[in-house]
Amino acid sequence: MEETGVQIRNNQGVSSEGFSKSLQQPTPFAAVDSINPDDTGRLKFHYVVVEATAMAADPQAQPVASDDVDAVQWLEVHKLRSLDNLTRNCARLAEEACERFDLGS
Repeated sequence: MEETGVQIRNNQGVSSEGFSKSLQQPTPFAAVDSINPDDTGRLKFHYVVVEATAMAADPQAQPVASDDVDAVQWLEVHKLRSLDNLTRNCARLAEEACERFDLGS
């Protein structure tokens, strides 16, 4: 909601048998460290990115970039690999989420 204006479904207390079978709450499924040194090798940035799967409350809602986002758009997961400026492993993790939660791609 903060970065895109898109609200997600958040149904509490539903079993975790499969995301598409039950509209369960957002589910974290992976975490990645991104450690970025400066030119001298000293730590410049360290991000911990937690990937989560969630369903949009309204799949037809158009996302809108907030003040700290350059651009936002809906894409089919299989098209992610054709983008050249994604966070490392983003496409692979999105594909994994589709498989794990039976979402299709």
